[in-house]
Amino acid sequence: MNNLYFTIFGYLVWLPWLISVVRTPYTRTEWHKQLLALCWAGFLTAFCFEPVTTYYFFGLVTFATILYCVKERPAFHLTPLAVIASCYWLYYFITLLWTPSVPKGTTWLVDTLPLIVLCWLPCWTHPSEQTKRSVLRTFVSAAGIMVVLSICCWLISCHQLSMQPWQWPILQKASVAGFYSYDWVFRFIHYHHPTYNNLALCTAGVVAVYLSKNRDWKYKTGTLFMLIFITLTSLLIQSRIGLLFSGLMWFCLLFWLPSKKAMGIALTSIMILGGAMLYAVRQPLQQMGKDPVRAELTESTWQFIKVKPWTGTGVGALNPIVICHTINKPTWPHIGEISPTAKLEDCRTKTHMLPHNQWLADWAHGGLMAFIFAILLYATMGYSHIKKKDCYGIILLLIFCILSWLEPPLFIAKGMYLFGALAMGVTPSRSTWFT
Repeated sequence: MNNLYFTIFGYLVWLPWLISVVRTPYTRTEWHKQLLALCWAGFLTAFCFEPVTTYYFFGLVTFATILYCVKERPAFHLTPLAVIASCYWLYYFITLLWTPSVPKGTTWLVDTLPLIVLCWLPCWTHPSEQTKRSVLRTFVSAAGIMVVLSICCWLISCHQLSMQPWQWPILQKASVAGFYSYDWVFRFIHYHHPTYNNLALCTAGVVAVYLSKNRDWKYKTGTLFMLIFITLTSLLIQSRIGLLFSGLMWFCLLFWLPSKKAMGIALTSIMILGGAMLYAVRQPLQQMGKDPVRAELTESTWQFIKVKPWTGTGVGALNPIVICHTINKPTWPHIGEISPTAKLEDCRTKTHMLPHNQWLADWAHGGLMAFIFAILLYATMGYSHIKKKDCYGIILLLIFCILSWLEPPLFIAKGMYLFGALAMGVTPSRSTWFT
């Protein structure tokens, strides 16, 4: 019930920003444009709550886009990303021919369809820059609400546990009163995953830096406080990837500086101070970096890739094979087969036990071709940002690439939706897909 109260409170505080979306000159006189902007704002804002909410808003965005196309009949602009994303999905569809787990593979293909749809929607939708900024402000406001509620939950938890706030194990991988730290900090939502919640916050932080670049000191001061709270949240939930995200988020502040010379001086200072700080906390960071589970999964996946580098397991079949190999490694010499002594039902239920690397997971699932399509998917988006000199978009993609090196985001709902949001043009600066 507490989760429900927190969520209702978050949406009520967020409501004024949502209303501002429909009051831009671009949308004020046409209801179908208002609906599209509202759904797009809701879709981004849902990243600060839970994946189910994102799924509902994705359906609304798709419906609103269809209405927009019927009313406006916009020009169609085919993008390379839409083509590559379609090839990526179609190749996985072909792997159903040799996968031993057709039902599970079919489920994954259906779950991944929103990613393809989100990559195709920018071929038709062309909101104005002012509307886009209004939508992004809504996203940033929701993230601000989320980070404030997270800090509040931390303080409330400290009071309930009769501990001082500074006693929280900030740089140690340790539980608090028998629960993980992120269970306490994110207790106001049903989705407690530290990595993807922190990804949403840091993405909003990058967008906030962009939106306040040419504003007065009040907006910039508010942005700085937001970045501080996001970084504090990363420390409280003991998220290693989140700390990397936060560092890149703070790096965006260099874009506020008026000249390249000032940026160079600031960057040099940051490197010196940052190196000194990392050296000072090197032992806690080394302790946080140890993760035997990820190492085992990666090693098992590599062993399987060596056996079937061309075809892989087929979509949906990697999970039980890798887990069974990890569990039965001392008594199981036959890589690529299900161990006869493995508890297969237990293996199949551990759906989160995939290799913690997107490209490695693609290679093991679909072979070399799937790996190539996955690389092209990221490279195509990166090339579009570099071509437009979109510094903020490059930072956001770099954050997602770091995530993909340490997690398989395209196999997880929240990561997949966020990649789709990047494809739709959540990058702050003007996109060639938005006129």
